[in-house]
Amino acid sequence: MVSEKVLGYMEMAGETLVVIASALWITQMAWVPYVFACGAIVFAIGRMMQNTETDNLTLRRLYRQRHMGIIILLITAAVMFLHPGFYNVMGYNVHVAKSTWLITFIVFCIIEVYTAFRIPNVIKKG
Repeated sequence: MVSEKVLGYMEMAGETLVVIASALWITQMAWVPYVFACGAIVFAIGRMMQNTETDNLTLRRLYRQRHMGIIILLITAAVMFLHPGFYNVMGYNVHVAKSTWLITFIVFCIIEVYTAFRIPNVIKKG
C-alpha cells in the first residue's frame, strides 16, 4: 500500500500540473491539454487512494463532494481535447467552443475551495 505522504505528494504534483496547464491554455499550444490531463490523472490517483473512512456523516459528505470534483476535473481534461464545432450527443446538437472546458473547471474549483476550507473545520470540531 502506498503511504499517505506519497499520495499527498502525488496530489500536489497533479495540482501543480493542472494549474500550469490551465494558465498556459491561452497560448494555444498543442501539448497543453496533455499536461492538463496528466496532472488531472496524477491528482485523481493521489486523492482517490487516500484513506477517507470516518464515522462522521458531514465528513463523509464532504469527501463524496471531493470525489465528484475529481470526476468533474477528469471530464474537464476530456473536454479540452474536443475540437470546436457541433457534436451530436444523444440526439441533441451541442456546440463546443475553445473555452468550453472552463465551465467544468470552474465547477471543480468551487467544489475544491469549499471542501478545502470545510473539511479542516469539521475535523477540528471533532
